[in-house]
Amino acid sequence: MAKVYEHYGIPERKGAFFGVEIEIEGEGLPKKISDSWSIVKDGSLRGDFPYNSAEYVFAAPFSIDQCDARLNEVSKALVKSKVKMSQRCSTHIHVNISDLEEVELFNFLYLSVLAEPILMTLVKEERVGNRFCLRVKDADILLDGLAYIYKNGVGSLAGYWSGEWRYSAINLASIFKYGSVEFRMFHGSVDKTEIMNWLLLLQALRVASQKFDNPKDIYSTFLKLGAKEFFSQVFSRVWLDEVFTPELERSLNEYFSFTIMVPHSYTPRKVFGKPSNVRVKKGDLNDVLDRVLEQHRQIDVQHIIERNQAARGRDRVMEYQAIRDEVRQEDFE
Repeated sequence: MAKVYEHYGIPERKGAFFGVEIEIEGEGLPKKISDSWSIVKDGSLRGDFPYNSAEYVFAAPFSIDQCDARLNEVSKALVKSKVKMSQRCSTHIHVNISDLEEVELFNFLYLSVLAEPILMTLVKEERVGNRFCLRVKDADILLDGLAYIYKNGVGSLAGYWSGEWRYSAINLASIFKYGSVEFRMFHGSVDKTEIMNWLLLLQALRVASQKFDNPKDIYSTFLKLGAKEFFSQVFSRVWLDEVFTPELERSLNEYFSFTIMVPHSYTPRKVFGKPSNVRVKKGDLNDVLDRVLEQHRQIDVQHIIERNQAARGRDRVMEYQAIRDEVRQEDFE
């Protein structure tokens, strides 16, 4: 199966590599850090460039171990500076996906969307609902885009691209430009430990994306295990226990419900001229599905239908109703 880099003619970079962009305001900011960092002007920041405002960007993607060393360089360079992380400052992280197969990318994106409530627990309040990093629940344009490419293939992304995507918390626009997915929800930080934790969580999502057959497999596994157990197998169980609350569980279940169109839009590509014919394993999932859908009936039916009726009109509502009915009746053979 073709990999992402082959679809867009971009260089392949094998493995988990990351790009980091840190926006900073302050006084006496360094004009240079090292050859591993570029310093660019960002129009959203206040203060003269580069001494009072700047965006520090990895000069190239680095592995997780290399990121640790690069972040140390920033910390040392800023020792004599007075850093002021205002609400305008943020940290953006790019995750390499150029070497992933199409279905692995789809898994990664679906996992990332489902995990968005977890990632949002790690950011400052001003990043929640921020118009420069809109969550899926703030604007469903990302879901429309995912459903489209899951049905038509990753190669269709460039033709469907919308400029609005670049301000989603999970930005797809960088896929066909750089072979990466950009995560924009993180607040401005030069704390190496904090940034490394973000990187490790995103790396865990990338690793998990290669363990599932397809997005429907992720969907059915979530149904079987429930939110906490599912993400305990993606992230560290000990770490997840520290952040997991009833409120977070409700949020994860809500995300699972209103993203229902995404995995069920997935259409297997042909491999070596034959359909991949990947199917969800048969079992007791019908009973579990009925229970979960009944438990979240208000979310699945009323919330989604009313939200899309206001935004898209009757045709869009009919589409969501059809998806809901399909999921309820699906045989899972």
